[in-house]
Amino acid sequence: MDKLSINIIATSDIHAPAGLSLLRKATSSVNFDADIMILAGDLIDRGKKEYYGEVLRILDSLGDIPKIAVFGNDEFDSIKEDLKKEFGGEIIFLDDGALTMVISGISVGIVGTKGSLERPTSWQRSNIPGISRIYEERISTIGKLISELKTDVRILVSHYAPTFRTLAGEDPSTWKFLGHRGYEEIIVKNKLSLVVHGHSHRGLRKAVIGSTPVYNVALPLWKELVCISISASPAGLNSFF
Repeated sequence: MDKLSINIIATSDIHAPAGLSLLRKATSSVNFDADIMILAGDLIDRGKKEYYGEVLRILDSLGDIPKIAVFGNDEFDSIKEDLKKEFGGEIIFLDDGALTMVISGISVGIVGTKGSLERPTSWQRSNIPGISRIYEERISTIGKLISELKTDVRILVSHYAPTFRTLAGEDPSTWKFLGHRGYEEIIVKNKLSLVVHGHSHRGLRKAVIGSTPVYNVALPLWKELVCISISASPAGLNSFF
């Protein structure tokens, strides 16, 4: 009989090489039979793409399971195509994109994005023309992708926080630089099964929007990999470890 839940391992913000030691320790302590792995960006620090493969090798010790990743702000736009070319055979990159798969009889849809900021950083404002418009248009794009999913389980993965509810613990004056609340309406309207994000190193581990659990899986926050089990019903969180 097909099982009625899927198991997910998730993490982000490894910032290799700085976080490699913590990642090794976190990986060695996992005792969880995962179906998929979600990587919510900033696996490397400041565009140091030479460490991306080392991160994946460490994670490979958890078994041959699909890896789904989004880009963080430290996976610079200038290296994204290089990362796709070098690692596209072993990892699925979702860059404002969607995928569907079937896991033990459960149809799973995942939409992935870097996300948006309510207030772009000063560097972004100076170096990326129209960045505020890009962030606003991205919200619409992600909303459309999610609305098109017709799967048992629907998951949103973003690097930037898609809500401020997981940012408590960060300086409130920085929240607009860490995420965008424009995604909250999408999450509630579509009754998503799960939302995963990173970027916030000092926020909350978990919050709820409507009936949807939202996990901030940043490795500096958890000091371990995040293990989540969700049921086939929308927003059907069973447990977390």
